[in-house]
Amino acid sequence: MNVAIDTKLVNKRLAIIMREVEFLKTVRIPDYERFIADGKALRATARSFELIAQSVVDVASHIIAQRRLGIPDSYRDMITVLEQNSILGSRLSKSLQNMISMRNLLVHQYLEVDYELVFEAIPSAIADANEFVSGIRQLLKD
Repeated sequence: MNVAIDTKLVNKRLAIIMREVEFLKTVRIPDYERFIADGKALRATARSFELIAQSVVDVASHIIAQRRLGIPDSYRDMITVLEQNSILGSRLSKSLQNMISMRNLLVHQYLEVDYELVFEAIPSAIADANEFVSGIRQLLKD
């Protein structure tokens, strides 16, 4: 028996994702050297990645629990479960798994983070977050 997805909870997480996407769109630093020199932009961008990835995990966890899709071993596995259940496509699944790995580095190993990867990931993070939000909103309608 599936329990209904809590649309209010999910929509709150989707709103966080979209708020952080809007912030990332404002990061207009043209090159990595300027990005790394701007401590505020660096920290704010890293925090946005954390919040987006954590919100994706929260949404995935809720859907998996409510639909009784199993017990994933890790945050990355949650995304795999959504892909295996045709909630996410393969390309988006891989991208989100990479974003979650980056989140884990940012949260747990901040001294070893390659911030150039963070800088380079901004455009794809925006696109992937938008695609995730769109897909989940469609799921909520169905």
